[in-house]
Amino acid sequence: MKVSSRIILVIAVLFVLCASAWSILHLGGSGQGVPAKSSIGMKRFVTADSARSFENASFEDTDGATRGLDGFGGRVVLVNLWARWCPPCKEEMPTLAKLQSLQGGEDFQVVTVAIEDVEVPEVVKALEELGAPNLPPYRDLNTSLTQELGAIGLPTSVLLDKRGLEIGRLSGPAKWDSDAALRLIRDARAGVLGGRS
Repeated sequence: MKVSSRIILVIAVLFVLCASAWSILHLGGSGQGVPAKSSIGMKRFVTADSARSFENASFEDTDGATRGLDGFGGRVVLVNLWARWCPPCKEEMPTLAKLQSLQGGEDFQVVTVAIEDVEVPEVVKALEELGAPNLPPYRDLNTSLTQELGAIGLPTSVLLDKRGLEIGRLSGPAKWDSDAALRLIRDARAGVLGGRS
């Protein structure tokens, strides 16, 4: 199987999973098309069983250079995998932007990575339209990061401690500006949460 065929297959599978999650959340399983309440909390955040680093994970930065998660050493990092065609991804993006505005700095960073084969200006435009111009337009063109993180759907958010070890993850959309999410990030920044050794 060619690399481009593999990428298309991975994107197609992620699209189906993303569409399914959106359908369940917004149709509530009722089939009546009534939107679900937007009170998605941190109940689905799953703490990592053991320390796991992602040394081989890479993605493209805004200049097209390959970058790894180790470049954020010393910071707590929330890695968010998303796509422009994913409704739940678009729904949570403004909350990620607010989280970055409220808590971003020298010891915390939201790292958004689009898993699409598009140019940086298209990702920048999408982030601006979603009310998230303060988030980075990184891209995972060859799905290296997506595979390394073991993401099985979109959006997927993985929280890393200051050593780059996984604290935990959340599959599906979340309200990242909720009290529960802000508390989670504050605890991670304070070192109360950390990748288990």
